[in-house]
Amino acid sequence: MILIKRILLLSFVLLLVFVGFALARPEISGELELELLNKGINEPLPAVIVLNKAIEPHELRVLKAIGIEIDKTSYSDVIFGNLSWKMLEKLKDKEYLSAIGSDFEINALANGKTEIGFDKLLELNITKEENFGKNITVAVLDSGINNNNNLNLIQEIDFTGEGVIDSLGHGTVIAEVIGSNNTVNKGIAFNSQIISLKVLDSTGKGRASNAVKAIEWAIKNKVKVVNLGFGGIISNCGNDILSKAVNKAAEKGILVIVAAGNPEIEGIMSPACAEKAMAVGSMTATAKNFPDIVAPNQEISGTSISSAYVSGTAALLLSAKPETSNKELKEILFETADDINLPMEFQGFGKINAFNAYIKLVGLTIADLNIDLNILDKNFLKSNNFEKLSREEQKKIEKILNKKDKTEKKEKIISKLPKIKESPGTLFYGIQKFLEEVDLLLTFDEKTKAEKKLKLANLRLSELIEIDKKQETSFNRQLFKEFKENLNKALTIAEDVSEIQENVAEQAIENIELIEFMELNEETQDVSEKALSLVDRFAATKPEKAAELYFKLSEKMLEKLEEKENKELAEDYEKTIAKTQKAVEKAKDEGKNVKQLEQKIKIMTEKEIEKLTEKHKKILEINEEIQKAIEKTREETEKESFKELGIEIEKQKKLVEEQARIESEKDNSSGTGDGNGQSGDGDSSDGGDNSDSEGDSGNSNGDNSGQGNNGDSGGDNGDSEDNSGHGGQ
Repeated sequence: MILIKRILLLSFVLLLVFVGFALARPEISGELELELLNKGINEPLPAVIVLNKAIEPHELRVLKAIGIEIDKTSYSDVIFGNLSWKMLEKLKDKEYLSAIGSDFEINALANGKTEIGFDKLLELNITKEENFGKNITVAVLDSGINNNNNLNLIQEIDFTGEGVIDSLGHGTVIAEVIGSNNTVNKGIAFNSQIISLKVLDSTGKGRASNAVKAIEWAIKNKVKVVNLGFGGIISNCGNDILSKAVNKAAEKGILVIVAAGNPEIEGIMSPACAEKAMAVGSMTATAKNFPDIVAPNQEISGTSISSAYVSGTAALLLSAKPETSNKELKEILFETADDINLPMEFQGFGKINAFNAYIKLVGLTIADLNIDLNILDKNFLKSNNFEKLSREEQKKIEKILNKKDKTEKKEKIISKLPKIKESPGTLFYGIQKFLEEVDLLLTFDEKTKAEKKLKLANLRLSELIEIDKKQETSFNRQLFKEFKENLNKALTIAEDVSEIQENVAEQAIENIELIEFMELNEETQDVSEKALSLVDRFAATKPEKAAELYFKLSEKMLEKLEEKENKELAEDYEKTIAKTQKAVEKAKDEGKNVKQLEQKIKIMTEKEIEKLTEKHKKILEINEEIQKAIEKTREETEKESFKELGIEIEKQKKLVEEQARIESEKDNSSGTGDGNGQSGDGDSSDGGDNSDSEGDSGNSNGDNSGQGNNGDSGGDNGDSEDNSGHGGQ
């Protein structure tokens, strides 16, 4: 027994030693091993050696003795050098090494000037021309820059060994989009100062080590904006040496703007994958590269030009307000971007809008601009410093926004619907319906049947739209009934067929939106509940998609709550937004990019809190007005010295106090109505109006008691739009 214990103890100690040894071994990247395997055993390749502590002189001598050619511009936590497979084998037991990776190749991303609001800034003379980038330095890490007297090029540094000349032309084009002062074709920040940090050679290629050195130079020289128009494919994207350098620069206050990748490249590249980079994609991307924002690129394909538009805009904004931090700049650019109706993995927050961002940053309002509101885009209206506007101006903007938003969403969904085959009500339409039923009867595969039901639901919607155009309403109810039957059947089947769950849920949610936009006033609650249940089913396996769909449902619920509050709907909203946040967290844990959705949730939550705060403030103001009215009535009562009237006033006071208490309790619950009476100017003894109610007084239990107005029996009961209140649903 003792022998067995000793053997077990020895085994455990050996295991610990083995694990400790394994943990101490540096991580070797797959790319480097693959590159070295394709070379001779003694043939060196560029590599990056990451240290886990400051290297001692004798350790450095060991590395040199192994034969590693160490780059003299290496840093305290990383060494650039050339090593072979044979050298790599000798490094695997060095405990002071954290990781060894490939000094991977970076490439110029194939190289536009469309409207991003820049011309509007000039036309409206909102800012002086000298402020377009004045005193702001932008470093362009690229293939060099050839100054043709259109640029304020203040410094050029070569990291490639070729010299500063731009033989490729790529870097020059980038710099001109950012800061050209040519009177015919101005850059976005045409008064900015440009620094050329050449990291790509005449073929458009370079090494990560060169880019890291250039970024370190930018940090040391306190550059404001850095533009990186290149990228490289790496397996540990985000943890690679180039991404770490970008994160370090961002932590030092630099806004690092990076091209996300060519439109045809699936996935994000380094250093766009860096957590603190601002990844810029193309408006015409055909593959998912998960940008934070997108920009034009029409004249020359790719995202390098797109990144230049963002860098130029950033310099323009900084010249207007130099104290703005890189974090604040990013938030403003995201908040004011235009939704171009693409999935987030293609567009991020949307297309950059320099005009919107500038107005938001400097705090101008629509009143300051004196512009016809209808000609402004909805995103500008949304971000235009609402808190500085009067309530009347806010209501006017909200009305225009709602109209624009509904029109855009409606058109987007309609564009996805099938074209109608036959006009409803005709003989051929009847034949078509008959053939549809026969086709379904002959379909036995559940997946195929669900897909067909979904198509029929979409077809019925197309027919509803066609009928609406002709104002033929006799078929509406029947078509809507068939739409719901088909959609509900597709949802039911999809519960057991995982391959179609995502598609069916997404289309169901879009269909619900379209029905509401068409204002058919038909009930879609059952469809909404089924769609939500279906999203629940794949939330664990596809959290990023589930989060997006949960959020869409949350938005619709919140819109309804803003129109008319309802306790049950409020509870559903809270549950759904909680599911959204949970799915987002899970997606983040799995390494999925959900930054845009997080920002949208933040904006929605802030909007909700702002509304509740405003409502609470309104209640306090109402109660204050009621108290003033009571005091005024008391004074009149004392003058008349009518004891009976004095008693009546005391009764009124108690009623109002009780009313205020009830309204306060309602406001603390999620299903409150907004039905507080607004005190008028008249007093009760003269039959004046003590209340001017503007809101609904109903609650979730269907309480129909409106806010009565406490005047004398000879007075009115208030000037209320709805004295009876609205019952709960």
